[in-house]
Formats: sequence, C-alpha cells, structure tokens
Amino acid sequence: MSGQPPINEQTTQDNEEIKVLVREAVNELLRDHLKRELLEGVRSGENRFSLAKFAGHPAFLLFVGFILTGIIGTLVTSRWQRNEWDRQQARLIQIRRIEQKEKIMEGLTQAIADSNETEQNVLIAFSKYWRPQDPRREEITRERLEAWREQGGRSWRIATELIWNKLNFYFIEQSRNELLNVFNRVQNRRASQLK
Repeated sequence: MSGQPPINEQTTQDNEEIKVLVREAVNELLRDHLKRELLEGVRSGENRFSLAKFAGHPAFLLFVGFILTGIIGTLVTSRWQRNEWDRQQARLIQIRRIEQKEKIMEGLTQAIADSNETEQNVLIAFSKYWRPQDPRREEITRERLEAWREQGGRSWRIATELIWNKLNFYFIEQSRNELLNVFNRVQNRRASQLK
C-alpha cells in the first residue's frame, strides 16, 4: 500500500474536488437562473404596451399620415376654396354695383343734358340775334317750344321717376342724399321755368 495515498488524504482531495465541482455547478445554476430572469424581464418588457414603440410602427405612421393628408388636408383645402369663392363672388357683386351706379349716373347726366339742351334751344329761339331775317323763325321757335314742353312732360317724368328709384336703391345714404339734393334742385329749377 505504499503506492496509494492514504485514505484521509485522498478523501480530502476528493472532497476538495467535489466542493469545487459543486461550487462550479452552483455558479452555473445561478448564472442560468440570472439569464432566465433577465430573459423573462426583457420578454415581459416587450409584452408591455409602449407608446413610443407603437408610435414608431410603420402602420401607425401610415395611418397618421393618411389622417393628416387625407382628412385634415381635404378639410383645410375645401375651406380655403370656399373662402376664395366667397371673396370672388363679393368682388363680382362689388363690380356689378359699380357698373350699375355708372349706368345710373350716365342716365341722370343724359336726362339733365337733354333737358338743358331743349331749354337752350328755346332760349336761343327767343334771342333777337338768332335768325333775324329767316321767314321760318316763328315756326322753328314754336317747334322748339313744343319740344321743350314735350321733353318736360311725359318723357321727363318717366326719366325722373326711374332715376329717383335707382338713386334710392343703388346708393348708400350719404351719396344718395347728395345726389337726390342735386336732382331735386334740377327738378325745382325746371318746374320754376315751366310756370
């Protein structure tokens, strides 16, 4: 028995090796257990709802892009187009009103010019310097006087009534009052001349 180590030594040595192996096994088991716990923690973190992860998903980004461009963009565009159409219609109405006012002013000017022209023709006809030697002088004077009366009769009344109504309808209060005052002065002057 001389070649074999004593039993006590071998047993201690075996015990030491077993202890080392047990320690390594325990360490290995602890490492495996820690790995499993970490893996479970990561997996459970993946299973939890994450707003950042959800917001970064391509399908969510596609959906948000569709809402922004498809729905909100359409609403904004249609509102802008409606406002632009309303603005254009208001401008067209303004242009038409201006054109109407110009026509009324032309009509008023024409009526007054016609009235003044017939009055001047009558006044010229009574001038001693107008056609002094013309044998038709009396006849032309009567024609001009008759034209003045006719122009001051039915045609003048129709023209003044139309102009009066148009002034009341198409002009705002301040402009309308000024125009009506001028028009009344013309009518009063004309009425005083006919008496």
